[in-house]
Amino acid sequence: MKKTMITAHSGCEGTEQDSLESVRRGIELRADAVEMDVRLDSQGTLRISHNQEASQEGYNGRATLQQVFDLIKPAGVKINLDVKEGVCIPLILELAERNGLSKERLILSGAVGIEQLLRNPDWGAQARIYLNLEEILKYVLFREISSPEDFCLLVERPWKFIKAHVTDPAEYVPWIVYICRALPVAGLNAPQWILSDGVLAAMERERIPLSVWTVDDIAEQKRFLQAPPPCLENLTTRNVAAAIRIRGEQASAQTEQ
Repeated sequence: MKKTMITAHSGCEGTEQDSLESVRRGIELRADAVEMDVRLDSQGTLRISHNQEASQEGYNGRATLQQVFDLIKPAGVKINLDVKEGVCIPLILELAERNGLSKERLILSGAVGIEQLLRNPDWGAQARIYLNLEEILKYVLFREISSPEDFCLLVERPWKFIKAHVTDPAEYVPWIVYICRALPVAGLNAPQWILSDGVLAAMERERIPLSVWTVDDIAEQKRFLQAPPPCLENLTTRNVAAAIRIRGEQASAQTEQ
């Protein structure tokens, strides 16, 4: 029986965010995948960094994506890259190919834009792509813009705009379904707070696979892990050990039934 993938978020289990220690800890806990944020420094090197550094000196202390690949390759785990800058994607795919990482082990999410995917449909053959929900809502919520400030907020800080304007995410399910089916993506990537039980049920009916982040609370882990694959394909968490335990307990309970 297919099981929901557990991804160890950067900084899992008390490790430092953006660190190789976090990758090692995820591997030790036998997570199915480890998650890291990736950016491009001024010298063209892919670096692990959630935040944009003000100078090259700031990036020099960051691990490279190649160092992460060197850790995960022999371990057999997947890598889930939260792309922070769309310009990184061709370079990520090229580096992954050089390292022998196929689509089965390379997952992309984050700043993977709709226009980029329409222009590069082959990306879906090179990586498993979970389209971030905000990339859809940035288009759908355009009608809610009432000022230049709103426009900048929606483009630059979409979740702040979304929280102020979206009361019922289920309203946007038809748009989500259509766009996910039109693009070379594996499914939808969304934060836990917006995925109500109603939205989960709608995604299950429409057979749109989900990846949810960042689910650290045990009660929320139990809620999401009750949703069967392929509805919930991936759960990203810093509380990796608990998620793996809960997944195992729920699988045992289903087997006994």
